[in-house]
Amino acid sequence: MLPKRQKINLTINSPVLRLLCYNLHLSKIHAPRMKNHNSLIIFSILLLSFSLSADAKPASAAKKKHAAAQTAAPAAPAAVEKERLVILRPNVPETDQEQTTAMETALVEGLQARYQVFAGEQVNRVARKMADGEIGTEAHECDETRCLTNITLAFEAELLALTSVTKKDGNYFIAFVIRNVVDNNVVYSKSTTCRQCDAIQVIEKLKELSGPVLSAPAQTTEPVLATPAPINPLDTESLQWAEVLKGNSVDEYEAYLASYPKGKFALLAKGKIKKLKEQQAAETQRQQAQAAAERVQQDQTAWESANREASASSYQTYLNQYPQGSYANLANARITKIRKETAANAERQAAEAQRQQAAAEQAQRELALAQQRQARAAPNQNSGIEMIRIPGRNYELGKYEVTQAQWRAVMGNNPSYFKACGDNCPVEQVSWNDIQEFLQKLNAKTGK
Repeated sequence: MLPKRQKINLTINSPVLRLLCYNLHLSKIHAPRMKNHNSLIIFSILLLSFSLSADAKPASAAKKKHAAAQTAAPAAPAAVEKERLVILRPNVPETDQEQTTAMETALVEGLQARYQVFAGEQVNRVARKMADGEIGTEAHECDETRCLTNITLAFEAELLALTSVTKKDGNYFIAFVIRNVVDNNVVYSKSTTCRQCDAIQVIEKLKELSGPVLSAPAQTTEPVLATPAPINPLDTESLQWAEVLKGNSVDEYEAYLASYPKGKFALLAKGKIKKLKEQQAAETQRQQAQAAAERVQQDQTAWESANREASASSYQTYLNQYPQGSYANLANARITKIRKETAANAERQAAEAQRQQAAAEQAQRELALAQQRQARAAPNQNSGIEMIRIPGRNYELGKYEVTQAQWRAVMGNNPSYFKACGDNCPVEQVSWNDIQEFLQKLNAKTGK
């Protein structure tokens, strides 16, 4: 468990801060003759960091709960761009100056897995440029917003790591802190002692101090901004900057830079703009990803609905809603398949209907022929002549004229002249004698 984030109070009246600004100013004039000047600058910065944090106070319980929820997320995947971290050269005792580089390397090794680290000579060069007025502003204008912030923001970073190693009676006291210079809060801090150690053991201790930053993200409270010093009512830049901080928007920071392109809060404003734009881009990306996920879900739901009906109309409905959908090509393919199958089924049904109709017609024809053959073989059982009994008489008369078919069935011939008329036409060209013979044969057939 890492220590609680602490409140840092920075004021321009701090003697250590004045010492740092003074050293930066002196480097512009005496840098060629100051062999260990960089160490003096670093030493001043470290003293500033730790002396000002001595009176740190814990944040409220509500802020602790809020920050714990924010910091509980796991470390970002390796593919995500790492946060940038600037490591100032450790402040070490005079007796261990030769081990300073090794100590700094130990810090880099412990931190580079989580951060993009800037350390060593590249940080020293930036400090020298600050002293020469090439970064930020003139050295004599150094204040709390520039001394630590400008070194960090020069690398487009927000995090600054400070390390202090002191020695007394053979015992080492080691302190390590990471501070966010944009939000003005301590991200991580830890200290330890090494009793009767040598410099090599101190290096191992430094690895231990910086290593947990990777394995156990700081569960700290929400950042506690430093209590601002009273603003001079004649300092219009500071007054405007205070209003810009309240608005905390890209437009207002850009408005400040338009008014004060080289102002004392210029680098901090640029850092704020960069951070806000990154947050806006991340939010836009999140919204786009969420919208894309919703579109995919809606696409999937529509496709499942089309699949349940599995018809050409249901797949066409899907295409109307999602012409470029994930399943558009598949929907077109299934529509084509269904239409081909429907056409083939229609052809088969039409052919079957024609076959059945032809079979029915053939059956009717065969039935008619069978009836004809039956009529010729055994005409009506009683010759097929419908008779009417004459009331009071002992004989019957045919109801209709004798047809050519009836004559032929009884007599075996057809004497008619108009044979083409058909079997149902009356027989003609018969004599009285022919009729008598017909009646005799008819009576013999019918038994009457």
